[in-house]
Amino acid sequence: MPLFDVNIHLPCGSLTSPEMLLEDLTMVGSDLKRCFMSYHSNLSKCLTAANFMLFNQALSVSDAAEFTSYVRQRMPLSRFTLLASLDLLSSPDKIRSMKKAGVDAIKFHSYQQKISFSDIPKAVNIAVDASRLNMPIFIDTSYGSTGMYHYNNLQLAAAIIDRVAGVPVVLLHSGGARAIEAMLLAESSSNVFLDMSFSVKYYLGSTIEQDLAFAYKRIGAQRVLYGSDFPYMDLDHSRQSALEFFDRNNFSIEEQSAIFWKSANRLFNWKSYTDKASISGSSLPFTYT
Repeated sequence: MPLFDVNIHLPCGSLTSPEMLLEDLTMVGSDLKRCFMSYHSNLSKCLTAANFMLFNQALSVSDAAEFTSYVRQRMPLSRFTLLASLDLLSSPDKIRSMKKAGVDAIKFHSYQQKISFSDIPKAVNIAVDASRLNMPIFIDTSYGSTGMYHYNNLQLAAAIIDRVAGVPVVLLHSGGARAIEAMLLAESSSNVFLDMSFSVKYYLGSTIEQDLAFAYKRIGAQRVLYGSDFPYMDLDHSRQSALEFFDRNNFSIEEQSAIFWKSANRLFNWKSYTDKASISGSSLPFTYT
């Protein structure tokens, strides 16, 4: 079964998790290429396609262009998502430049970017500008650390969902311990997807596992995405946890195929899918062939 991992990071070396995160936030083009090549063999063995997270908010357009081209020569189905600086991407022209450089989507991370309630309008405006360029919006909706009491990522997600209807909005980590709230946001709009990364493996065996399974069944597998959060999570262990989760919660082979592959293709080819739906007179969500 083909596998599309929508949440791959690139820090490398013998680093602790805090050290990896620090590197993730500061990697320039040469760092990205070096770490990609250190992972290339393992990624190619485990995955059919990947969405790479570019966490350096100050990444130059030239570095982005060089790196995305470099990776696509080696993994042609690759996609790239940039952590969107609330200051550096505040104009449509800057977002357009990044898209021309090969960036496919943008992302917000409330904890890392310290996006408070007063910052939400700025983030929403950037999301709207990106949506006009047909760029999906990723939002980290993990729930943990002391940041969970300072920054409300689901509140940010709700504000973006209210304004962005023309492209997919992805709730990374499915809200974690707030999986049911994330599900309710997804139920409010058919362009909202839930991503499995980190949360399924972390909460396996808990009551939150049941919430995640209920949420995914409720919105339908065609709006659920597989992600690992590599290298913060091991690729093989993440996949095995997903398979165990599917088995424990009675997901069919068809549902697994949608989550592992078809949903991500739909996410990154949204316009062609919605155009087909419009022509056929059907409404989202679709049934895959």
